[in-house]
Amino acid sequence: MNTKSLSKVLKEVGVNRKGQNHVFKGLNSEDKQLVYDLSAIFTRSEAINFAEKGYNKEHFHIPQVDFALFCTANENLPTMVRFLPGPVRDIKSLALSVKEIGAKNKTLILDRDFYSQGSINILNEHKLSFVIPTKRNF
Repeated sequence: MNTKSLSKVLKEVGVNRKGQNHVFKGLNSEDKQLVYDLSAIFTRSEAINFAEKGYNKEHFHIPQVDFALFCTANENLPTMVRFLPGPVRDIKSLALSVKEIGAKNKTLILDRDFYSQGSINILNEHKLSFVIPTKRNF
């Protein structure tokens, strides 16, 4: 593929949520375990209008774009990448992501930052199995 063709395809997929879901559905496997995490990309670009300053573990005070990621535990393939507007709390992003992906008959693996009664309630509401380590001081 030449660079112009590839750039055009990536741009089209990037602005087309339906196209993204189609790509991720093709990558989805029969794996029964999904890993979920939140991350951020820092930017000084003025062209990204949804980048906002928010909490991050590096304590940088520059605009960032938050995103959520589901990937298969065994094959490490992404099954959903979702950009989140502004600084979003873990529980709210988890609820939106679980609803979007429709993760029935899967076990979600989350890191200890998701451990809260709110997260557990959301996962139970969606009848999902999950693994969340407790925080050290719990």
